[in-house]
Amino acid sequence: AGGEHVAFYYYELKIEERPTHAIYAYCPSQCYKGESWKSISFFQGKLVNEVQLALNNAGKPRLLIRTTSDIVPTGNDFYYAACDGDCIQANQWTMTYLRGNGSTAPLEFKDDDLPQRTFALDPAGNPRFLYLDGRNSSLGMFYNYCDSQCDQKTAWQQVRINKVIESPQYRDDNFYYP
Repeated sequence: AGGEHVAFYYYELKIEERPTHAIYAYCPSQCYKGESWKSISFFQGKLVNEVQLALNNAGKPRLLIRTTSDIVPTGNDFYYAACDGDCIQANQWTMTYLRGNGSTAPLEFKDDDLPQRTFALDPAGNPRFLYLDGRNSSLGMFYNYCDSQCDQKTAWQQVRINKVIESPQYRDDNFYYP
């Protein structure tokens, strides 16, 4: 419809004392003018380390947001955010906690400077994403999907997509930066 959508988080925030939250910004027209842009923040005071944006067929934003975990020590939490109204108003968004993962530090050292392309909408507008879990209890790469009522955590499903062989010698398929 001619508008522009942008979603991001701040890079090197601890070093440069920048904010830690996620930002969604929208410009309906004349986006070359600064005053045309409006924005909203998510997770103020929490460390956000990933924001991915997709638009559904109606042009409405959907976000995958990854933050440091409140549940899993040294892990991450994944949230799905959706807006179908005036998306510069906080009360127009639904924010759904999906799950946490365990630390995968060896794979995440470059997470902040490589493209983050693990979130997409299928042709019907349903969200899908991949994440890596490093916990022994759920080690692997997981495909997550939702086909309806995606503002409900229970509507989300997941399946491990890598092969893990535990014996005689542990081996697994590794996915680096899918």
